[in-house]
This record gives sequence, structure tokens and C-alpha cells, in this order.
Amino acid sequence: MSAMKFKVGLSAVGVQEGVHGHMWTNGMTQNLIYLALLLQRLRNVADVFIVPIPDDTVPHKPSVVFGFKQLSLAQAVTDLDVLIEVGMRIPTDEVQRFQARGGKIVSYVAGNSFIMNLEATVNQLHERGEVLPPFEFDAAWITPQHWRTNRAYSALIRAKQVAQVSQIWDPVVLRQGLVSINHHFFYKRRLHKGVSVGVFEPNVNVVKTFHFPVLIADVLYRRNREAVHHVFATNTYHLRENNHFVDFCQSLDLFAENRITAENRFPVYQLLGQFVDTVVVHQWENGLNYLYYDALYGGYPLIHNSEFLRDVGYYFKPFDVADGADALERAWLSHDDEFSQYQEKSHELLWTVNPDNPALQQQHTLLLEALFDQK
Repeated sequence: MSAMKFKVGLSAVGVQEGVHGHMWTNGMTQNLIYLALLLQRLRNVADVFIVPIPDDTVPHKPSVVFGFKQLSLAQAVTDLDVLIEVGMRIPTDEVQRFQARGGKIVSYVAGNSFIMNLEATVNQLHERGEVLPPFEFDAAWITPQHWRTNRAYSALIRAKQVAQVSQIWDPVVLRQGLVSINHHFFYKRRLHKGVSVGVFEPNVNVVKTFHFPVLIADVLYRRNREAVHHVFATNTYHLRENNHFVDFCQSLDLFAENRITAENRFPVYQLLGQFVDTVVVHQWENGLNYLYYDALYGGYPLIHNSEFLRDVGYYFKPFDVADGADALERAWLSHDDEFSQYQEKSHELLWTVNPDNPALQQQHTLLLEALFDQK
């Protein structure tokens, strides 16, 4: 199959409020961009198109910004060889027509579908639960941080051919945002004597919440008042009247001494370098996030519990607040002095997820060919 060149389409959410806001309020559009950039580089890909669903009557704004071709769903079903469901579910009738003429359809699992479905079920969030398709995908591609929780689930309800696919990241989206700021983004040194912590967890489900990053900063603050200058807890402003959030904050020394604020949602580049010089994160079964790559690319100390990134940043054991405070303290004491070594390790890690990396290109080349090698 190596001589065959494929025309590939990626499904996208067809309506966006604004190109910058849309790219920075969910990771799916960034995922779409990075995957398209990688596919464009493959020698067995003739062309790559974005397929907006359901509205293809207006230009897909991220595609315009990054120069991607756009195709209607009707054209995609008629003309393409592969459709990858990334940002929007493809209607069943169109899938059946596409597969009937020999097209292959892939489910790209870049979010923790299994856990989100569990949450939607037990909390009766009917609009958030996944509507399972009545058809079978030709393959499901799962990014590494979701492999453990979604592999068996996907093999049963999505496709018999299930493969792990590397996560992809490129600074192109971050750089697009940097043109809109007036401050210096890249890390130079701490802004104050103590760390200025940014907590950027989205707080939309259990995999990434503010709790442990804030607790880590509070533990270090209790040890040494000079170590923490301020904590900016973004994506929490809407929780100010939530009983649990109020009680939680009132238990903090940071809160008692006005060292923490609840903030709205911001693209990270608006805060890094201007208000924030240190990023603290915590995740459960979601160990690879674009935020981590953005912070590492900027040279910022990343205090994290991701097993995938143990060799970069400042790692702490999951759900261990004291170990997290130790990691934050190490960053406070050593980051400025060891910045060159830190940056070198970060760049090595970022190369492993870059679209220009031949290993990633080879992996995706083989995955596309495997679609047509099925018996």
C-alpha cells in the first residue's frame, strides 16, 4: 500500500465564537491543528482537508488562520479516502455512504471519553454523555494519556482495530497568541522573591481541578511565607458562590493572608511572564496536556504529576501534596540557577511530539496504510 496517496479529512466543530477564544477554551481545536500539520508532512498523504460539521457555509476560522483547505461534508464523503473524527461526530448516514464506497473512518480519542461518560451517567448530565454510533469505525486511534482508560472501551464500542497514537504539539498556536500581547513571554527570572503561581486547570470534570495545585502552594506557604508571592487560580471565578469552593478556600493560609485570587479563564500566554512565573498542575488519568508543553516551551517551571514527563519539569507523586510542595520548593530555590539544563531537557521532550519528528511521521504513515490492509 506504500504507493497509495490518501486524501484525508478531519472533522471540526463548524461554528466558532472567535478564533483565539475557540483555540484556547478547549484542546480539541488545537488537536485538530497539530494533527493536520503532521498529516500534511506525510509522503503517503496527497491532501488534507478540514470538514466543518454541521455548518460548512462559513469559513472555518482556525483553518483560515493556519492555511488549511476546507471541504463540505458532502464533498468529503464523495472525494476523500479517510475521514478522521476529531472535533465533531460525523452523521451516521454519511458514514455509511462513505464506507460503502471504500472510505475509511477513524475515531480519534484525544479526550478521556470513558471517564467523562461515567461522570455524565452518574450525574444525569444527559447532554454531556457520549451518544454511541450505530456503526463501527475502521479504527480508533488513542493518545497515550487515555490509553489505559479507553483502550478496552474503544475496542468494544468503536472499532476492532485500536492503536495508540503519539500526542502532537507545535508552538504555532502559542506563537499565534503571542502577537496579541505587549509583555515579554519567555521566562527570564522570577517576578518576585516568592513564586507567582498560575493554576490553569479547567475544572470541568474530575481529571483536572484546582484542588491539588492550590494545596501544594498552601503547604509550601505554611512552611515558608517568603516562598509564595501569590496564587492565581484561573477558571474558578464562576465558583465563588459554590459552597465547597468557599469552604476550601477559607481553610487556606493563602486565603487568610490575601495571597490567592479566583480568576476567570485566560490563555496562558496572557498571564505567563506578566503575572505568573511558575505553573503548578495536577491530573488524574490525563498526563499529557498542551498547557504542559506551552509552559516548558516558555522555560517556566512546571510542577506536575505526569508519569509521561518524569524527566522534565519538577515531578511529584500523584495525590501527594507534601511531595508537590517539595517539588515547588525545588523550583523556587533552583530554577533560575539551573535554567539552561532545564531548557535543554524541555527542548528534547518537545521534539518527541513535534510534527517534524520522523518517528511521528512514520507512525502515522503506517496507521493510514493499516486502514487499507484490513482483511
